[in-house]
Amino acid sequence: MNKIKKELFKILETMDIPEERKDVDKPENIRWLKRNIRINNKDHEGLSDAEEILKMIMKRVNNRS
Repeated sequence: MNKIKKELFKILETMDIPEERKDVDKPENIRWLKRNIRINNKDHEGLSDAEEILKMIMKRVNNRS
């Protein structure tokens, strides 16, 4: 999972995302990103990859609950 989160973080670093929301170890940030990542990044080349990674992370977070 760390490799996936690192890849997501690399993409998020190039996006217009609040710094405090880039901490993908917090489930609340994952949920926030799933809802809001497109707002200022709809034309970003890494958007679809970031959304796919977020979906994978959310599945793992939900399975732990």
